[in-house]
Amino acid sequence: MRGPQVPDEERLYRAILPAAVPVWPPDGKPSSAIFHHPKFSADIASLVTVAELVARWPAGTAFVLFTSGTARTLGFHAHHESENGNLAHANVYCDHGTGDRKKKARALAAACQLV
Repeated sequence: MRGPQVPDEERLYRAILPAAVPVWPPDGKPSSAIFHHPKFSADIASLVTVAELVARWPAGTAFVLFTSGTARTLGFHAHHESENGNLAHANVYCDHGTGDRKKKARALAAACQLV
């Protein structure tokens, strides 16, 4: 069972591991591959400081920011689901088939802001 939906106005951080950072396109937008899974993790910005977020990830990890509302308009649904003691954790779901999900992932990647 999924947790409560994250409100549209909430901002979400998505971590991008160091190995993936060098393959970003020159425009600084992340690859859509970070969003193409049926479920991926994010952190709710109002529940975590940037210092706490950075401390949880290896050096060189990058972060992008998007709103739950933007994700929802593109077919993703963020749910607040704490995990391993991380009270800011959310799972973001996309319940569409692979081809449609990849198109939605490209649109979400284009909407992201690099932190």
